[in-house]
Amino acid sequence: MKGRTIAAVPMLALMLAACSGAAATPAPATQAAATEAPATAAPATEAPPANKLIGMSNQGATYPFPGAIGEGVKAKGAELGYNVVQTDAAFKTDKQTTDINDLIAQNPAAIIINPVDGTQAMGLVDNIVAANIPVFIVHGNVGPAGHPIEQIYKGVLLQITEDDVLAGANAGKIAIDNFPNGAKYAIIEGAAGFVEVELRAKGFDDALAASGKTFTKVASQPGDWVPDKGKIACQNMLQADP
Repeated sequence: MKGRTIAAVPMLALMLAACSGAAATPAPATQAAATEAPATAAPATEAPPANKLIGMSNQGATYPFPGAIGEGVKAKGAELGYNVVQTDAAFKTDKQTTDINDLIAQNPAAIIINPVDGTQAMGLVDNIVAANIPVFIVHGNVGPAGHPIEQIYKGVLLQITEDDVLAGANAGKIAIDNFPNGAKYAIIEGAAGFVEVELRAKGFDDALAASGKTFTKVASQPGDWVPDKGKIACQNMLQADP
């Protein structure tokens, strides 16, 4: 999938490099006047310690995929000497707003957002930028509904995401390879109401239609992106249409 080849671990290294690139250059030491050398040398001024706090607002840390992203960020952060504070929005937009406000108050070196809703996240990015904190997006696309993933929202320094239509099309190609004469099929979707679900289904359906073979969708049910609900949806669909 486009963009997915950059995993969460090297992602953090890229982000932290961007942060360090924006660090202020220490001011030069003040020179004493040539005519009046001080009796005792003034102690050297130490630079303030680097900010080693990274905030991450995860859309759903207890769900398999975003949870894995969060674990990768924390592991790489620890390796690079950063403390990653991760919040869990539990796929609730109001919770993510509260989480990000809390992270801004901690003044971290950067904030990573795994957005619940890309349109709602525009205001969140604006608030982070207004606080002069670098902001990065992972596994999501911030902006108006339907805008292209290549169009990065203003203020976002780095976005790492996937092309959901292409992901669906690749799944369709796998289906065609395994069923060259066509087949009946059912789909276990993600959570209802998320644009990713629609985009992936579009890519899948378009690939099947382009094959010229007869593929018939007999059912689709949400599995909410978790194994136990996906299993129940699968059992229900198989029972209704073996």
